[in-house]
Amino acid sequence: MNITASRRSAFKELAIYGGVAALSLVVAVWVLRLREADPHVPFSYGGDALFYDMEVETVAQGHSIFKLPRLGAPGILRTYDFPLQFECLHLLILKAMSAFSGDWALLINAYFILGFPMIALSALAVMRRFSVSPAAAATASVLYCFLPSRLLKGQGHLFLDTFFQVPLAVLIALWASGDAPPLVRKEKKRWCWFELGRPRSVAALVICAVVATSGVYYAFFSTWLILVAGIHGSRKQRSSRNIVAALAMIGVIWAVVAVEAAPTLAYQIRHGANPAVVQRAPGEAEFHGLRIAQLLLPIEGHRLGILRRLKERYNRTAPLPGESSLTSLGIVGAVAFVALLGAQLVPRRTVPANEPGSALATLNLAAVLLGTIGGFGSLFALLVSPAVRTYCRINVFIAFISLFAFALASDRVLPLLRSRFRLLVLPVVLAVGLTDQASLLAVPSYQQARSEYASDGAFVRRVEGAVPPQAMIFQLPYQPFPEATPVGRMGSYDPLRPYLHSRTLRWSFGTIRGREGDDWISAISQEPPAALVETVSAAGFAGILVDRYGYSDGGAEIEAGLRARLGAEPISDSGIGPSPPHLTFWSLAGYEAAATARLSPADRERRQRAALDRVILRWVDGFYGPERGPGGPFRWCSGVGVVEIENPAPVAQQATFAMTLFAGRPPATLYIDGDLLRREIALPRSGAPLALELRVPPGRHILYLWSEAQPASAPLDPRRLVWRIENARLETAAAAQP
Repeated sequence: MNITASRRSAFKELAIYGGVAALSLVVAVWVLRLREADPHVPFSYGGDALFYDMEVETVAQGHSIFKLPRLGAPGILRTYDFPLQFECLHLLILKAMSAFSGDWALLINAYFILGFPMIALSALAVMRRFSVSPAAAATASVLYCFLPSRLLKGQGHLFLDTFFQVPLAVLIALWASGDAPPLVRKEKKRWCWFELGRPRSVAALVICAVVATSGVYYAFFSTWLILVAGIHGSRKQRSSRNIVAALAMIGVIWAVVAVEAAPTLAYQIRHGANPAVVQRAPGEAEFHGLRIAQLLLPIEGHRLGILRRLKERYNRTAPLPGESSLTSLGIVGAVAFVALLGAQLVPRRTVPANEPGSALATLNLAAVLLGTIGGFGSLFALLVSPAVRTYCRINVFIAFISLFAFALASDRVLPLLRSRFRLLVLPVVLAVGLTDQASLLAVPSYQQARSEYASDGAFVRRVEGAVPPQAMIFQLPYQPFPEATPVGRMGSYDPLRPYLHSRTLRWSFGTIRGREGDDWISAISQEPPAALVETVSAAGFAGILVDRYGYSDGGAEIEAGLRARLGAEPISDSGIGPSPPHLTFWSLAGYEAAATARLSPADRERRQRAALDRVILRWVDGFYGPERGPGGPFRWCSGVGVVEIENPAPVAQQATFAMTLFAGRPPATLYIDGDLLRREIALPRSGAPLALELRVPPGRHILYLWSEAQPASAPLDPRRLVWRIENARLETAAAAQP
């Protein structure tokens, strides 16, 4: 009899979970209008989504996420400095899915859609663990998986917004605050606190591993909440077991993160740190901080005009809304959030101690204090590390805590209502909540993505037909990787689009900035067309791809130079709708054949080595970022500038360091000192054009350039602008004997 009842209970529970999963998929079809989508075209085909497309394509093709052989030509893209392995759980799931299909677009679409039931089921499991009724838990879970931030960002932050680990992290935080925290004994046995064999302890260890392998952001936020929960529990239970359990779970999370970081640490020990990648400043925590107003305000693109205009008015008047403008909790979550804050004002004796409500209120407040502008997150960024900067992303924790509290409150309030109204309340709340959270902007631009995807695919197939397999393609204009400022109308990761459609070609984009190869590509990209063609052809590239969106003149100047040098017309894409083509491919086959027709194999090899072993210029310190003015590209210096000149060849080379120098307040004097030369240069008002002939031995060399002049008067510019260098270029002449 007991077995039969147990089976019925299990079947009932499975039906609840199956119903929630099915409902989340049905709602996804409605909210995203999936019937209009093509499953073989990514829903989002631009912006940061292209970076995730690259990851999924790499996994689907069976390549390592650390070494991508078809990016970063003439080398390969090594991602150790911008580690992808901290999200390895998502990648492992996608790797398993790739056994059924190697179509990266289908995989990324499927994973995004499956994210809805994954998140809902995780939330449901946690609430049911605390005996929340099926109806209330299901309502809160479905609302949670359709958070506005996930709908509005879509595939742009695919792994960050597949946050099934967040409810699990809240679960172990609640355990840490309860009367039976995991990992520790009820009584300390000799010197040992820990007891790992209990089911709750095993579950906590698994959850810690899941949290650690699904993103550093959520590992960091979970650490904070678990710590607060442990302190809260120790105070409530009057026992040190809670804080010990919390610290143990935090230790497990970061031990797993350390294991994930091992390949990056080993690489940087061998090759040195790379400060050019993942640059963060403490002030970014303010820019990307949480705003309580944004949590409570309506979503962007709300279905009701009055609420849509209210949000638009706030974003127009509030400084730098940024990603925080996407963090709305929706009406149900917002009401519960305010109620939780209010619970902190209720005297402790009136708050039930035998349920998670008290701990949820504490965790909610802790999340706000960490994430809000000027909060503990800002202090952490200033005093410890600015690596975590987008604190508004803690909204997914706040949302789950708030909806969990809503579910608990529903179970207390609904029994007080008349039976004929009781059954209608939660369905109405769910319908109103979903309608409120489902922004008009949540529907991806399927037609635009389809048109761009088809155009790029057709263009790449034509390029593949014009060059041999494994050919290298040089991409213009130069775009740093990763996290670069967009160049013109070209997005930060737009150069990845051809890679996503090709299977045999190698592409120059994707060399990690600050590493070997990136400076070479940057320098070559700035050469005049005639010199550029010679260099990239000699280096082994089969063609040049130009993205006209990256040029203020639509690529007219660079293409005119290429046309004059190559004497041929390019292959162009078909354009998008009424827009003209913006991708052109220039084959170097004819030029290379003519250039090497009379060269011996040894001469061809020397020509290639001369192209690849060019002397490289690096901006090390003291200079601000590149800018462009009427006279060309320039950089301001704060006083003392440091440049590095590297000769990768085994023999000395002759090079010309050409530039024009200007003082912020002329006249002034500039001094140059280093192992390659020493010079004193007068800087008149008209500037000082300079061409320094250098004999550069193998290896790296440092030049110091400084001026004691007064900085320029620029009241609206906070920088110290002492002097600037314009049209700087380092041209390699010819190899010399040692």
